[in-house]
Amino acid sequence: MRTLLRVGRATALLGLWLAAGPVGAQAPGRPVPADDVPPPDAEDRRVGLRSLSFPWRGTRGFTVVPGEAPAPGNGLVTRVRVEIEGGLDVDAEVFATFVLDTLNDPRSWSHDGERTFSRTAGEADVTVTLASPATSIRLCQPYDTGGILSCGQPGRAVLTMYRWVQGVVFFGADLTRYRQYVLNHEVGHVLGRDHQPCRRRGALAPVMHQQTKGLGGCRPNAWPYP
Repeated sequence: MRTLLRVGRATALLGLWLAAGPVGAQAPGRPVPADDVPPPDAEDRRVGLRSLSFPWRGTRGFTVVPGEAPAPGNGLVTRVRVEIEGGLDVDAEVFATFVLDTLNDPRSWSHDGERTFSRTAGEADVTVTLASPATSIRLCQPYDTGGILSCGQPGRAVLTMYRWVQGVVFFGADLTRYRQYVLNHEVGHVLGRDHQPCRRRGALAPVMHQQTKGLGGCRPNAWPYP
């Protein structure tokens, strides 16, 4: 039986750090379970979360969200496949809809009709993968994520379930904005964008700034073209 990471928004974050050690650890220990897991709220359900509990290690098998969705714009069509690791209690269709709605937002990489995103269950230009912390460590190698950072790899944006549920303190209670940010950031890597620093204190952070680690004096921002 897999040990479940029971996530209460505040208490589990400290438990994970105490158990797993600093970001960059290759083999973090299992997180300390939190008590009194709250039910998903409307913001959580909007991204497909049916529970805030999840395994530290999933099945390592992935289910591709079936079906197709046409690209809504006239720009360069970028095909997106969405997949979810087994063992994660996620409504696949709702999650996939959130992914495509975010990427096709005019503030995202579809800005000014530059490109437009379709969804496919077949061959794709970008695969968006929602994975358990342990599996995300494996998929993100050689980067050291400790299971609590997401990553962009050639052809694949890997979202760790830990951050998808927990968010980060820098975005406050606005989990939707954080989830839009991390999706846009990791897909940005797949599209060839590199990290950017905060260049002016008080300005919106570039979406390719590593906002999960801190804002560097900037304000949180989810979009490439806010």
